[in-house]
Amino acid sequence: MGNENEIKDIEPVNDGTSIFLPEAIQDPDGKPPEYSLNNEFARTRRNRNYGFYLLVGGFMVALIAGTLMLAQIIQERFNREDVEITAFEDIRLIEILDKAKRLEAELELARTRLGDTRGTMNDEMARAKDEETKAAIQAKYRARLRNQQGEVAAIQKKLDVHDVRLQENIKKAEAIVNNYQKLHNVEMQKQKQYYENRIAEIVLKYNPHFTERELQRILKEKNPTLDKSVPKLQDFKKELTSDARYSESEFVEMRRMQSDQQAVIRRMNRIPYVNSVAPSLDRVEYFSRELTGRYERMWGGLADSVRIKSAQLDHFRYAFDYLARTEPESGYIVDPRDNGAIFVHLRAVHGVKDGTTALVFRKDDEYVGRIQFYGTGAGIRARVLEVQEGRRIQPFDRILIKVLQE
Repeated sequence: MGNENEIKDIEPVNDGTSIFLPEAIQDPDGKPPEYSLNNEFARTRRNRNYGFYLLVGGFMVALIAGTLMLAQIIQERFNREDVEITAFEDIRLIEILDKAKRLEAELELARTRLGDTRGTMNDEMARAKDEETKAAIQAKYRARLRNQQGEVAAIQKKLDVHDVRLQENIKKAEAIVNNYQKLHNVEMQKQKQYYENRIAEIVLKYNPHFTERELQRILKEKNPTLDKSVPKLQDFKKELTSDARYSESEFVEMRRMQSDQQAVIRRMNRIPYVNSVAPSLDRVEYFSRELTGRYERMWGGLADSVRIKSAQLDHFRYAFDYLARTEPESGYIVDPRDNGAIFVHLRAVHGVKDGTTALVFRKDDEYVGRIQFYGTGAGIRARVLEVQEGRRIQPFDRILIKVLQE
């Protein structure tokens, strides 16, 4: 019916190729499988065996641990070696001493046996009645005596050998002791030198040598014989208050300070200083006493001179006051040599102030000039303001204070 030529489903023919090539029909495209390097590495990582790494790591740890333990054991044995040798040597020395004592005891015992044998033989020979018996007794004990004598000689020989060894050990011990003694002496000498140096440093620190040329000159100067007594001190004089403006309380305080200074110097001199300190203290004491004595003589002489001059000034002051009273004037010129500091004598100074001016006359009607007063620590002075032409101010010119202030 028009479909005669349609292809029908054909059953595959089993020709036997499926047995040998089972995948021949399953891959119709005939494309070989792809090889991926990344996939292979991934598959290798998935198949990695960690046991091998653990085994190698364990072996390395065991090897390192074993090496450390072996090194530790060797080190401990090395550290114990000196102690063990020393202990062994000590034991050998003790053994030598013990064996010497034992040999001495054995020697004494052997000698005792030898003596006993000889004594027994002598007793038997004493009881023998004929020479034949005595000869038999001697023959009887000859071998025993020879053996016992040999034993004594052998023990004596051993004892002599041990005595030699003992003497050698004693010499070694003495050598060791001597070495230690020498070492001890060296150390003691070092310690002695160290402390001697330290002491010297401390001494120089507090008792130095002065190297300055000026100080050496001062210390080398020969001191006169120092009078240990306190320099003679003068009593307070009233001129110190009136002329030097030095109060008696200040004078007493100065005396107290002088006394304290001498007390401190005396105490310092009791200390056994050396080097440059001792002569320095001597010089300080000498200067202190000498300066005090000279100062006392100086101020005493000045006070006496001031007293004498004050008495003379009182006489001149009295004369000027008398003249001013008998010839009523404000005052007189005393010393006009310095135009800027004329010394004047005024009858009444309480009304004169700085800047007060006055006229100067030689006679009642002979005008000389004009001056101005000013105060100083030593009293009233005057300076020249003007001088009449052809004239100059002279001593005993009269002063007339016309006004207090221009």
